[in-house]
Amino acid sequence: MNSLECKKYSAKKYKGKIRKLVDSQIDQFFKIENSQFELEEHKYKIGDEVKLSTSHYLHGIGNNEKIADFIAEHGILSKEATVDLGNHAFQFVVGLWKVKNNILLSNLY
Repeated sequence: MNSLECKKYSAKKYKGKIRKLVDSQIDQFFKIENSQFELEEHKYKIGDEVKLSTSHYLHGIGNNEKIADFIAEHGILSKEATVDLGNHAFQFVVGLWKVKNNILLSNLY
């Protein structure tokens, strides 16, 4: 999907200020995607202790390797990015949980 396709979809769903805001977010997304922006690789290996602090947020996917692989490749996307869900209360939103205390990831479960 490219910027024009996203804005075409946005035009069908939104009007006025909301559409301008959504289109602005689309522009920012593709500006970053098309830049030389690169995330720093994490240094964790499977089995390492992962320390979470109160500045971290978590997205719960459960124990689903297929979803984890998708997120690793594409990032966390709202379902509307890939499927038309119609109208519902929280469109184009991804649910995250703020970590309340410094904790090891392994101690969450």
